[in-house]
Amino acid sequence: MTCGVVLSALLISFAYSTKANVILQQIMAQNEPPVIDNVVVSLSENGPQVTEMTLTENTDTNLYVYGSASDPNGCHDLKRVNVTVYRADLGAACELNDNNCYATSTQVFASCSSNPDLGASFQAVLQIESFADPTDAGSPNAATNWIARVTILDQGNLSATALSPGFEINSLAALGVTPSLDFGELHLGETSQPKVIYLTNYGNRSVQPDFVSQGDLACDSGTSTAISSSMLHMHTADQVAVCSPTRGGLTSANDKLIDCTAEQIQAVWNAGVSMESDQVRTYETGLDEASGYGSSMMPVYFTLKIPGSGVLGSCSTILRVTAVAR
Repeated sequence: MTCGVVLSALLISFAYSTKANVILQQIMAQNEPPVIDNVVVSLSENGPQVTEMTLTENTDTNLYVYGSASDPNGCHDLKRVNVTVYRADLGAACELNDNNCYATSTQVFASCSSNPDLGASFQAVLQIESFADPTDAGSPNAATNWIARVTILDQGNLSATALSPGFEINSLAALGVTPSLDFGELHLGETSQPKVIYLTNYGNRSVQPDFVSQGDLACDSGTSTAISSSMLHMHTADQVAVCSPTRGGLTSANDKLIDCTAEQIQAVWNAGVSMESDQVRTYETGLDEASGYGSSMMPVYFTLKIPGSGVLGSCSTILRVTAVAR
């Protein structure tokens, strides 16, 4: 018997595999809101911050609102600048009007030349009317001032808002007056028909008109050298209305067409205020501040009584009219 060793090998095999799962993430930058660095209100382009603003009668005044802003997503992301200039006590949601609330917008951003740039500058121009509300000392709105509010929006409509320093608008007492008063040809002893001049308030304060005759009516010929200025009388529309009772206040263009009887003329003249030389005559009523050019207007009437003798030629004087702010 033969003994032997039988070797057997057990081959164990298996397959080994791996699987790598790769997760790709797309990282997108989020939109960030813009930032306003500064806001300046000036009377000139890129000029100094205004502290007080003096208007000019019957004229618009340019007001420049400018500053700088930045956007974390690049200045190319800036879309629009909205500017409101308003009387501060009304708030930026004020109703737009030329007395106390102005607004404009612009899409122009300067100094933004390429995508890597973050900062840009802006400027908007508003035209302020001469009757915009005053806020200086003594004015009805002295407890407040004016301010500019700037809002910048980006392409995603995210926004930033900033306010300018406050500033005052000064009072403007500005009066327009009909340049001449012509009584035409009158006879000795005659009293004229009422003639009208118009006062127009172009300013931002209500005013009380004062009249002064600077002397008697000097004549260019005749034995009498002048007609006493006391013969010139000033009248209100109510006093003159007796001549035209159907015209209801005489505030239209027909004011110049008054035709009084002799008795009515005498009654009007008697009711008037004598314009004695160098005596200040304050008109009975004031003239409200304007809400638009030519919007605040008032007629003032005059009659002239000619002496019964001694007058010949063309006679004239100067009436000085001043506006005292109320």
